[in-house]
Amino acid sequence: MASAGYMRLNEQIAYLRTHLLPAVFDPTGNYSDQSIFVKALAFRVLAHAEIEEFFEERVTEIAKTAWASWKEKCHVSATAMCLIAFSGREMKLPPDTYSAPGDNQKKIWPSLIDVNHRLNEAVSLFIKQISINNHGIREKNILGMLLPVGIDHKKIDDVFLTEIDDFGQQRGKAAHTSSAKFVQQGIDPKGEYDRLLKIVSLLLPLDEELDIVLKNCTSV
Repeated sequence: MASAGYMRLNEQIAYLRTHLLPAVFDPTGNYSDQSIFVKALAFRVLAHAEIEEFFEERVTEIAKTAWASWKEKCHVSATAMCLIAFSGREMKLPPDTYSAPGDNQKKIWPSLIDVNHRLNEAVSLFIKQISINNHGIREKNILGMLLPVGIDHKKIDDVFLTEIDDFGQQRGKAAHTSSAKFVQQGIDPKGEYDRLLKIVSLLLPLDEELDIVLKNCTSV
């Protein structure tokens, strides 16, 4: 069953289709009204934003749930382990003493002896990365969002990665190129919409995997 986030994504894509793309597509892709091409370009950029938000909201919810489950039940989920494993932080061996040997080390000592501190830091860093530093849905962005919350890399379809990486690349071109150039070259509104439908369709199995991971965050 599709998640609420996935259903909202479909609703937003349908909304953008209604307001930015022709009601009836010309099979030849030729339109006399040049504004249609500009709107098709806007559709690409805004649809990209909707998919990006879908991922960011889903993985942030999972990370927060894993942290809450650990705090409340000491439940060690796969997500909790992956958040630490993919945090990019050095996992040092335990120190030689329980207490900091000097006042200048007291601030960092919890990170050396307290697993709660390490997990909290990993979760905080991940959420910051997602909310502030993530800027796209290229392959590297997708892996950076999914692997740390515990999605098995074997569950990420190669076709999906190829399609969404290409879409992310095309969105980048649209966002950093004058719309006049795209109008001159031509942009097919139907092609833009069909590509989005394919990506959203390929996204459904991954949405289901995210649901499984979220559920496992609270299962004891």
